[in-house]
Amino acid sequence: MHDRNPYKKNPPNFTALAREYPELRKHCFITNRGTLNLNFADSEAVRILTLVLLRKDFGLTIELPHNSLVPRVPQRLNYLLFLEDLLLANGLKNSDVTGIDVGTGCSCIYPLMGAAKFRWKFVATEIDETSIKMAKSNVEKNGQTENITVMCPRESTILTEAVNAALCEGFTFSMCNPPFYDFEESSRKYSMDENNACENTVTEGGRPAPRSATVARLNELATEGGEVAFVLRMIEESMELRTRIRLFTSMVGIKASVQKIERVLKTIGDVRYVVSTLDQGRTQRFVLAWTYDNDAILSP
Repeated sequence: MHDRNPYKKNPPNFTALAREYPELRKHCFITNRGTLNLNFADSEAVRILTLVLLRKDFGLTIELPHNSLVPRVPQRLNYLLFLEDLLLANGLKNSDVTGIDVGTGCSCIYPLMGAAKFRWKFVATEIDETSIKMAKSNVEKNGQTENITVMCPRESTILTEAVNAALCEGFTFSMCNPPFYDFEESSRKYSMDENNACENTVTEGGRPAPRSATVARLNELATEGGEVAFVLRMIEESMELRTRIRLFTSMVGIKASVQKIERVLKTIGDVRYVVSTLDQGRTQRFVLAWTYDNDAILSP
């Protein structure tokens, strides 16, 4: 976990949280050691924990549907802190920063956390109609309409339309947490419930169910060709956009995906890139950053 992530040294204190938030208390249990812990196997417990942490630590109140992907707050903060490292390395002030969040989801969590903690401005894109409405509502509810614009790209582009439609001259960075899986792989890892929500209860080869429950809509988990195809589309668009976005970035979930993407980047003559690792508890994720700006610094 990032050194400046407060959850690294001070993980959530479930005893204190349960005392302050009754809605979380009923999802806690007493361990064999006599301490209070959260039932992470319960998707509702995970959802409420996210709502509580956003409210307590960031002053954010959001609506998060029961059938939507629940963002883990410490993990989302890790990505934002990585971006802050890049901005600091490039001598950029928070008040001068405007980013694009691709696929912001109904929570609009990256822009809301980024605006609340760092005072960054955002254009947040989303193609799912239900998620767009809720993302806009969450932005309004938290008084961030001047700092965050939620838009639906009408064209089949990931970044280009958002850049062309923006009132600002250019963007400091782009960020994205793309769906990891293609549709075939997601069907093996997740089962669909009666509310058309995917649950990670399916196990393969006798492996136990995941420690933390995940419930999400299919478009939040899967995309055509998986994360490799999605990131490669962004790279293709970046070759046209070039310095209109100073720092392109994306999360990548699987190391093999990173290697496939790197092979393509190495064929582009005037691009520079870096791959960093984000350790998030038991989970390891990768973040890719690339640029066409000769003066940009990629190593925080």
